[in-house]
Amino acid sequence: METKSGHDHPLSGSLAGTALMGLPVTGNASSVARPGWEENRRPTQLTVTSWAMASRGASSGGMPAYLVVTLRVFAAPTRLREYYVSGSISHRIHELARAARMLAVIGAALKLRSGAGVDTAIEEQISDGVRLALGDALTDLDHAEIAPLLVEIEMAFVESSELFREPDRTASWQVEDPDLLQAMGRASSNAFDRILGLASTRPSLQAALDGVFLDVGTGVGGVALRAAQTCPDLDIDAIDIWEPALRLAAGNVAASEHAGRIRLQRLDVTALDPGPRYTLAWLPTMFMKLSVLEQAIDRIAAASCSGGWLIAPLYTRPDDPFMAMMSSLRTLRSGGEVTQSAQLEALLRARGYVDVEVEVGQIATFVMGRLA
Repeated sequence: METKSGHDHPLSGSLAGTALMGLPVTGNASSVARPGWEENRRPTQLTVTSWAMASRGASSGGMPAYLVVTLRVFAAPTRLREYYVSGSISHRIHELARAARMLAVIGAALKLRSGAGVDTAIEEQISDGVRLALGDALTDLDHAEIAPLLVEIEMAFVESSELFREPDRTASWQVEDPDLLQAMGRASSNAFDRILGLASTRPSLQAALDGVFLDVGTGVGGVALRAAQTCPDLDIDAIDIWEPALRLAAGNVAASEHAGRIRLQRLDVTALDPGPRYTLAWLPTMFMKLSVLEQAIDRIAAASCSGGWLIAPLYTRPDDPFMAMMSSLRTLRSGGEVTQSAQLEALLRARGYVDVEVEVGQIATFVMGRLA
């Protein structure tokens, strides 16, 4: 490939690559219409007019606002496609890395808004970074709006870091990283707020908040603690089989004002004693193989009171293809298997649950019903 510029500028080669990477261009070509063509394999000439320079302020100092770049392609089109793909990947990774740093700056700014202190010069740089990323979008946020945003940012970084560091981790719940476990606990605590919202329009679910709540897979106790904070007449049985999480949960519960109403126990849900005991049960399905999930629902039904509610979340599959893939990957790496709400609905109905509903949320979809 031979690259020439009407201005003989040293950036001409990289600009040609930039133009081919998908930035706004106008162009004309002899014997060819676009990169990646399949016909006409003789040497071709492609002239690209790139407007990328103007957007980067490079038109100062006498440089024109655009640069005409002529590519002389002496190889087969496959070579140009390779050039295109290689340049695109490098550019795309650079942009994604930039976005990750922007998110970190936004998270830092939100933490500072929550009362954290920092050197004035550093705070000014963080504020400048936020303005570059979002403009003035953070200016009017109150504390109630900041908290869930911080949870989402934290989860994105902690989950991504764990995936990057341990891509070969087996498909089961074997996470020992205390930061990831605690972050997941903070994120999951929001689930109980959703339950409260659903209960406000469902009298029988509202009544269930005055009984005994079974928190299966309590982890570090995020859901259990939120339940205790918001429902003073609710007792909680919080069970799990993962010792690293239970150790953290014990500390979290002990440090709270609700230790007297939360009973932590190392117990497999498939070994649950029969009831009737529970008026409400929480069963995160994303950590269970189908065979275990079926046993778990059987045991919960046997341990629940008549009219007792079961809420079984699974990760929501967004319309966005990449985020849908992440949802499935998260389930598989957590040891789960069921990713379709219809399958979960059928499991509940087959075990005597009625009024089965599906409530789709941004992160988790609730499949829920009550025993007849």
